[in-house]
Amino acid sequence: MRTEEFIARLTQAFHPAAAEEFDGHVRLDLGDDGAVLLHVNHGSLAVAPAPEDASADFTLYFNDAKHAFDLLTGAADPVAAFMAHEFRADGYLIWVFSVLAMFR
Repeated sequence: MRTEEFIARLTQAFHPAAAEEFDGHVRLDLGDDGAVLLHVNHGSLAVAPAPEDASADFTLYFNDAKHAFDLLTGAADPVAAFMAHEFRADGYLIWVFSVLAMFR
């Protein structure tokens, strides 16, 4: 999945009501597929390819864009992926659950 397609599909899957209390920057590392930066501000979403020096409150690491999309939208089990070392995070770990809820 190309980065542009990932961004378009993720934007369509966004649920503003699930992000009303969230204000932060999240970097999604998509492995060989690059990285994107999410800016979620109280129910609004801006997504763009992430420059190398992009600052974020935390980063979610995935194998690739398809796997990231499946995990974020609920098509794949994030707990199983975490246990299999296919998904990890740094920074504010409690925010992982908030980000997952925004796209389900």
